Amino acid sequence: MAVTDDYQTWARELLERAAGGDKALEAQAAALESVMRSLTEVLVPIFGRLALRLLLERAVQSVAPSFPFASRIGVHEEGIDAAGITGDLAGIAPATVQEGFERLLGTFLEDLSGLVGRDLARRLVAEAWRDGKT
Repeated sequence: MAVTDDYQTWARELLERAAGGDKALEAQAAALESVMRSLTEVLVPIFGRLALRLLLERAVQSVAPSFPFASRIGVHEEGIDAAGITGDLAGIAPATVQEGFERLLGTFLEDLSGLVGRDLARRLVAEAWRDGKT
């Protein structure tokens, strides 16, 4: 399933903000981890750790056919571990890695919106930013 453009754009904006404009692979991986950790902190009290983990695993599995490196991203109760795969990304264009991370986060956001509605999903993401968690 492909993520819709508006969710991928939303994901891109979140990742760019978290990376502070740094396009290095390590910074992109850290940004993805930071955003997902912040969202997990906000969403776990609502859904529980298992449900969040399942949403994260689904997002990873959804993008892995197009971005095989995504299958090596670790998923756990506190979020994801993308930094551990940066060494495996040698030879992959940074723009491709960035797009894969955007699609992963976009898929997660789209699935979340499917569960709670787009407006509530946006409010929950905004709460993570407002609380300074990312």
